Amino acid sequence: MTKIKVFFIVMLLCIVSLSAFGQKVQYRCGDYNAPLDNQIKPHLTIINTGPTTLYLSRLTARYYYSKDTVSREMFYVDYARIGGGNVTGTFSADYIEIGFTYVAGILYPGQSTGDIQLRLNKVDWSAYNENNDYSYDGSQTSYTDSEKITLYLDGNLIWGIEPGSQEPPAATEPPEIIPAELPTPQPGSMAFIETDGMIVMETESFTGNIAGTGSYADFSWIEQPDSLSSGGIYMYASPNSGISSANSTDAPKMEYLINLTSDNAVWYVWVLRKGFSASDDSCGTGFDDGTKYEWHYGTSWSWSWVKSGQNYNLPAGYHTFNLWMREDGATIDKIILTKDNLYYPTGTGPDETPQEGTEPTPAPTPLPTDVSTPEPTNEPGIVSVALQYKCGDLNISDQHIKPHIHIVNTGTATIELSEMTIRYYYSNESTSGDVFYVDYGAINNNYITEYIANNVTGTFYDGYLEIGFTPEAGVLEPAIDTLEIMVRINKEDWSNYDESDDYSCDISKTTYTDWDQIPVYINGTLVYGQEPSVSTPVPTAEPTAEPTAEPTAEPTAEPTAEPTAEP
Repeated sequence: MTKIKVFFIVMLLCIVSLSAFGQKVQYRCGDYNAPLDNQIKPHLTIINTGPTTLYLSRLTARYYYSKDTVSREMFYVDYARIGGGNVTGTFSADYIEIGFTYVAGILYPGQSTGDIQLRLNKVDWSAYNENNDYSYDGSQTSYTDSEKITLYLDGNLIWGIEPGSQEPPAATEPPEIIPAELPTPQPGSMAFIETDGMIVMETESFTGNIAGTGSYADFSWIEQPDSLSSGGIYMYASPNSGISSANSTDAPKMEYLINLTSDNAVWYVWVLRKGFSASDDSCGTGFDDGTKYEWHYGTSWSWSWVKSGQNYNLPAGYHTFNLWMREDGATIDKIILTKDNLYYPTGTGPDETPQEGTEPTPAPTPLPTDVSTPEPTNEPGIVSVALQYKCGDLNISDQHIKPHIHIVNTGTATIELSEMTIRYYYSNESTSGDVFYVDYGAINNNYITEYIANNVTGTFYDGYLEIGFTPEAGVLEPAIDTLEIMVRINKEDWSNYDESDDYSCDISKTTYTDWDQIPVYINGTLVYGQEPSVSTPVPTAEPTAEPTAEPTAEPTAEPTAEPTAEP
């Protein structure tokens, strides 16, 4: 057989193997005439050519490229038919991993995701050189199959050829991950016990909290209070200096001893987190001090759940779950390990899993049940909110005031935002008028972000700004919705403010913190916070009135009605 025939047979086998799983990636270049500019714009679509219906949240794709510098990068979704908010991006050393939220939905046989138009740039806006990038093809101006963009199902390669490999993916079972060494439980170790295929852990319930070593000796995980977090406490990677440990295991680490009863099960990892900027929105996770998987979970000013792109096949028995600092400033509140790939936590998630060595809480003795048919009730829900604040401008004597405000509905009643007002107290110090701007406004929950900046209003009164909302702003649902607004004030003559004595300003609050000096009202009634007062009045005794004899009314004769002649 000639070499040419062998070559064509190999190529045919590759094509057959590439489509054996029934999913593929097509690509076009979004900026084909600019390989040396400061942006990368891959456009993708994923097509399900097989017979199986798939949740998009099970798929990830990798676009390989070279960064060429040490600058951090930003990820954007310019357009996606499935919704830009349902597409995620996680940076690795030589690729961007594209994933999907559970809300992205289902990919039926024969269906495609439609356009997914992505964009990357560096924080310092320096240029890329895409000419040598593995996944880049400037000649692709229309969608074409691309085996240089790899696709994974539950972490297993199903389409494309990774850099350095000559072989397409083979239809094999997911590889078993062998832990480096299974920990031996100690008496009183308090291992979390698998319950109903799940383990739920508050981050402050660690088995071990190990400070950083080497270059990261000054870094550690510390507890921080937050009334809006699960349990009122979260863990914070301190200090927040913009440092990334990348894949180094010298970074500070928290350990959680767990006891798995399911043998050789695949486990998925969720974390409840905040991410205030692109320099503190990542962590490292793994098991049994093995490989540190780095993942960027993205920015969010409110607590929300994010699923790791890495899953783990573990035997039954004791293991240690590792949570490393990747970037200092990271804030993480809760961890869920689950066998259900389709599970999606809501709110602050389920209660923490029982631990070995703890006594179960005795169930209360049930009271006798009234079997009579209850009368229907229509009681209103409880109206309650909590507010957090951070100072958006740390210069207290410049031309702007920039309060950033985060509100969550902590009650049981749905709140119409048009019925809510917020007062920010400050002093103008001049006769110039003020001007109000909204830099950002959104309602966030675990599924979507609804932008409402155009529906936020500002009204100036003597001594305070009242922030309100139009009817189009919508509602704040209990437990799941959070409101995020960033507003800005300046004077018409652009003179400076002096915020040093402003009641609602606190420049020490550089991250969202509970703050009762910005009161919140529902229909004019104070529901959160405290209004300013010049001084606390001293209560004085009310004078006691002497009883006065009531005058006795003289009886009045009732008038006698004149008879009316009947017609």
